[in-house]
Amino acid sequence: MASHEGLVKYFDDKVPALVVIATALTPHFRAELQKGVFDAVISQDSGHIVRSAVRLMRATIDAVPYNQLQARIRTEIFRKEN
Repeated sequence: MASHEGLVKYFDDKVPALVVIATALTPHFRAELQKGVFDAVISQDSGHIVRSAVRLMRATIDAVPYNQLQARIRTEIFRKEN
């Protein structure tokens, strides 16, 4: 978490025109989002990414069709307001 803390310290006194977007909605980043250090946090379910990759590789190896809807990775964007 040391790198996260360094980022927060660096951007804490940011220039008002600077838009800061973080990735991975950790409890620490959520708190900083609420304080206004970040303008948004983009998050994806890393477990879903791994499972989708494994399903796709397995379907490719087995030469069977795969469900494209399962391979879609949802991206969530969090702002202070939500």
